[in-house]
Amino acid sequence: FTRYLRENPTFVESLQKIALVIFAFLSIYFYRQSKKEKKETDSAKEKAQNSFMGGVLLSALNMFSIPFYCGVTTALDMAGWLQFSQQYIIIFVLGSALGTFALLYMYANFAQLIQRKATGLAKNLNLILSLLTGALAIITLFKFL
Repeated sequence: FTRYLRENPTFVESLQKIALVIFAFLSIYFYRQSKKEKKETDSAKEKAQNSFMGGVLLSALNMFSIPFYCGVTTALDMAGWLQFSQQYIIIFVLGSALGTFALLYMYANFAQLIQRKATGLAKNLNLILSLLTGALAIITLFKFL
């Protein structure tokens, strides 16, 4: 995949244009969410369902991990440090799975502590995400100017 990206710069440019639109949309969305007043919900089930659907939507729109892995694999491939053998692919998959498990396990164990400590951050999280995605959209826009 990285070789294809390196050999087809027009495809990379198309991906950057799509990313620009997505980052701009996410920036506006998060800004609007940060300005909404928090409503108290009566039903814990309704809150859990809305949180789940929100998580599904955000994971579907997650654009940050794809460029990260593409960038890292392209850099490693260009440096000659990347080998596409079965053994290394299995090690990568196992490392990613174990790392994800360890992170989620720690989060599950320390969720209440994190929640108490991150109250201030949680109040402004949508605004922070809006600024981050807005900055990425502006940086991407300047690449085309």
